Amino acid sequence: MSVEQCAEEIIQLSRKPDFIETEESHRALSDPALQASIKAALRADPSTRGLTFGVDSEGGRVRLRGIVHTREEWKNATRVVTSVHGVTGVKSELRVTAEIRAPMGE
Repeated sequence: MSVEQCAEEIIQLSRKPDFIETEESHRALSDPALQASIKAALRADPSTRGLTFGVDSEGGRVRLRGIVHTREEWKNATRVVTSVHGVTGVKSELRVTAEIRAPMGE
C-alpha cells in the first residue's frame, strides 16, 4: 500500500460515525486538557515553577493536593490555577510544611 493509499484510508475511516466528535468525547478530553493547561501555567509562572503537587479536575472544578513549603507558595499556586481559562473553582488540599504538626510522641 502506498503512502497516498494509506492516507486516503485514514481519511475515509475518520469520516465514519465511530470517529465523529461528540459531546461525550469533548467531555472526556476536557479535563486532561485543562490539567495540562494548569500545569503549563504553573511552570510558566516564576513563583510556582519549582512546585510539584497533584492537579485533578472535573468539569472545570480543580483540586490541588500535595505539600508546599510556605503559605506564600500556597497562595501563588491558587492564584495561578484560578487564572487559567476554563477553571470554574479551586479546592486546595495543599498542606504547608510549616503548619503540619508532628504526631504526638515525637
